[in-house]
Amino acid sequence: QKAKTIAASIVAEESVSFLCEEGITGKIPEELSADVDKAKRHVVVSPYILKETEDSLHLIPRAFILGIGCKKGKTSEDIENAVLEVLGEKNISIYSIHEVASIDLKCEEKGLLDFCRTYDFPVSFYSAEELLEVPGEYEESSFVQQITGVDNVCERAAMRKAMEEDTKIDKEKNMIIRKVKKEGITIALIKRKWGVTFE
Repeated sequence: QKAKTIAASIVAEESVSFLCEEGITGKIPEELSADVDKAKRHVVVSPYILKETEDSLHLIPRAFILGIGCKKGKTSEDIENAVLEVLGEKNISIYSIHEVASIDLKCEEKGLLDFCRTYDFPVSFYSAEELLEVPGEYEESSFVQQITGVDNVCERAAMRKAMEEDTKIDKEKNMIIRKVKKEGITIALIKRKWGVTFE
């Protein structure tokens, strides 16, 4: 409905502004280039949770890769609650998740798969050997190492997936959430390269 309202404003030649959290490629159309303070309506592209207003259209980009590790038997609700809590602390929308990544030992973990299905998240699984190949230093867990063969699942899995899109990704700059533990669930979040292109 808000998209229709913005479109109607453009047709009526009313002032509309365009704001984006990341880089913009190309020239912003004149119809969207009004001064923010003077614009009647606004289009905002951001992965963060924003205060909803009647005059703004908030578009949420798939800006992050979510790395997850979990103990066996964790339910979809367990994982969802943990993820929402961790993202909420950073004011990040769960709809900004592009993909989930984990270790292949969890490829049949019902709770994790159900969680991904609920939000229509693609999920990638990696072997311990593939995760150990990921460069960089990570918080180590001897218990996780004993069970999975790798010292850190969530951060390494997120980083591994991100490197498939951008081999030069900077972990220190883009790892928005380092390993967080929530009742048998570990979570990490890395920002992938995204932006808006006008042609």
